Amino acid sequence: MVTPLAAVRDRLEAAGIPDAAFEAAQLYMLATGRDARLSGGAPLSAFEQKKLDALCEKRCARFPLQYLCGEWDFLDLTLKVGPGVLIPRADTETVAEAAVEAAREAGPGAAVADLCSGTGAIALGVATHVPGARVTAVELSPDALAYLRANNAACGCPLCVVQADVLRWQEECAPGSFDVIVSN
Repeated sequence: MVTPLAAVRDRLEAAGIPDAAFEAAQLYMLATGRDARLSGGAPLSAFEQKKLDALCEKRCARFPLQYLCGEWDFLDLTLKVGPGVLIPRADTETVAEAAVEAAREAGPGAAVADLCSGTGAIALGVATHVPGARVTAVELSPDALAYLRANNAACGCPLCVVQADVLRWQEECAPGSFDVIVSN
């Protein structure tokens, strides 16, 4: 008998989803609230099976796993994500780490601007790793702004969140206002 977890993995593999075993375990956790490593062979309730099937169908149709999860880890943060924002990825962590280093080099109270901030991943990364930095996150999209504000509230960081078009916003800033300007 094929376990529910193995069945999902097989469906994901057939759909060409890379790392199907990992993604199947994530979908299993979303559907059941249980870790697949501990209960991947256990029978599912009808509700759990229906939920797992629906999640699997969406993922096979290439709906991003991170959007299905509703959150994703970035550096040492867990950020809310969904349609309307870029998914924080490992290469974005590299950008955030460079911004953290630049802010540290700028000294105490460094002023940092994260343009087109999206989820706020980079801005929040800097704010959490450079205490005392004055970090401004600029985002135009109302959809992305909702994620940025939610992530800022969840992280408890003192970001200055600005809804603006960065091309116009920069005209409002005095020359030399920022020590570090970053954008993904």
